[in-house]
Amino acid sequence: MSKKSGINANADIEEVKIGKQVWSSKNVVVVQFRNGDEVPLAKNEKEWKKAVKEEKPMMCYNFFEKNGEALYNWFAVNDNRGLAPEGWHVPSDEECSVLIEQCGGEENGGHALKDTKGWDEFMDDDLNTQDGNGDNKSGFAASPVGMCSEDGEFFGGGMQMHFWTSTDYVKSSAIDFRLFEDRKTAESKASEKGNGYSLRLIKD
Repeated sequence: MSKKSGINANADIEEVKIGKQVWSSKNVVVVQFRNGDEVPLAKNEKEWKKAVKEEKPMMCYNFFEKNGEALYNWFAVNDNRGLAPEGWHVPSDEECSVLIEQCGGEENGGHALKDTKGWDEFMDDDLNTQDGNGDNKSGFAASPVGMCSEDGEFFGGGMQMHFWTSTDYVKSSAIDFRLFEDRKTAESKASEKGNGYSLRLIKD
């Protein structure tokens, strides 16, 4: 799979102001650390799993889709060379909590964060079909690009979005922010550091 174009450490990022915070308004694709080093790109499952085992930074695009989304393991997010361009940083769990509160709290904040298109329909408890899209009142426009597991398995497209926070949890896991098609909730949870998630950034 050929390498896609992306932004480097000096690139502009489309932004949206939510409360007092300024966020990237789209998933960000960064192919260089701040010092100019390229972010390693996994071209297959073997390379992805090797990086996970060695706890090394890695990004990937969906190996099975022509236009797969850019996903990063937490080791890339936490690399001391800096993944975020100058003036931006990977949000902390605390900053994500502020975002959730600005958008209506954990119970309903996801609806305001999700884009108005792209999310799958789902069946509710009464077996009625429901729209999984949000209203995007926040302007955050979260899209359900799915994720990559530690084993290089891609899933969740149309149904979920995850992006990493900078907050460590235990040796094997860190905190990510997540949204799902069948929920209006927005929440942060601990996930394996080898998972591949989207990149959203917040302004310094």
